[in-house]
Amino acid sequence: MIHRSACTPSRLYEALRASWSIETGGKWLASNPARGQCSVTALVVHDILGGEILKTDVDGCWHFYNQIGARHWDLTMSQFETPIEYDNLPSTREEALSDTSPEQYRLLRQRVFEWQKRSESRVAHVRLEPSSTNCLLISTPYGGGPRRRSCVSRSARDRLGCRAHTF
Repeated sequence: MIHRSACTPSRLYEALRASWSIETGGKWLASNPARGQCSVTALVVHDILGGEILKTDVDGCWHFYNQIGARHWDLTMSQFETPIEYDNLPSTREEALSDTSPEQYRLLRQRVFEWQKRSESRVAHVRLEPSSTNCLLISTPYGGGPRRRSCVSRSARDRLGCRAHTF
């Protein structure tokens, strides 16, 4: 399960973007992955962060998004070519679900939770280790194969004079 305290807009967007597909929203396009994902996304965001589901009229169709605290979260706004006006009309889970299907909702929710689990697993396997070049390295196993190593950051590399590990 995604922990609310560890969920930032950018991490949640990353999980959603990796999870969206034609199976989670029938209007999805590879060139516009947020297209047709608003209602199902609003439901999953509501599951993770709570808050309220809001809607606004866009060209005669409802567009769903979230309000968490005093902030509006529209993680599918990239589907629109131009900025939209938000009416901030209250909506419900039932209304958002009527714009998608239970199968699409369950699939997106499952994919987002699986993405988060994989992400947490990768972080759990990261180990900082010293190197012979006076640079701290990140050692991360990928798929049981060889470990990928890279400097912690460019500034750390520069500060420590590491020339062996470039970005």
